[in-house]
Amino acid sequence: ATERGKCTDPLKEAQLREDRFYASMMGAEVGIWYCVGYIAQALGLHMVEASYSAFFNALAVVVVPILDIVFKGRRIDGQTVGSVMLAIAGVALLQLGPSLLDATMIPGSSGDLLCWAQ
Repeated sequence: ATERGKCTDPLKEAQLREDRFYASMMGAEVGIWYCVGYIAQALGLHMVEASYSAFFNALAVVVVPILDIVFKGRRIDGQTVGSVMLAIAGVALLQLGPSLLDATMIPGSSGDLLCWAQ
């Protein structure tokens, strides 16, 4: 039972405190990873063109279904494969444009790796 937002059962109150602490730690972990990604992107921007960094940044939308397949064991169906391929092609056309024809666009520099880390 609760009274004015307080739990009167000590066991439930202890569980609520534990849940809040766990949620705070998970939020802190997400914040740390976000910070690492932001720093990696900022460092990568010093080494590559902004269009390349934007391309890698936009690929985050494509990576989510792939991670879902890898970590959750979701079955790969034709719709997912087609969607991922179209998304990669669309992002490449929008972000890279004419530089797609540039022979020097082969990824592999340290700047590219930093942008991928983001």
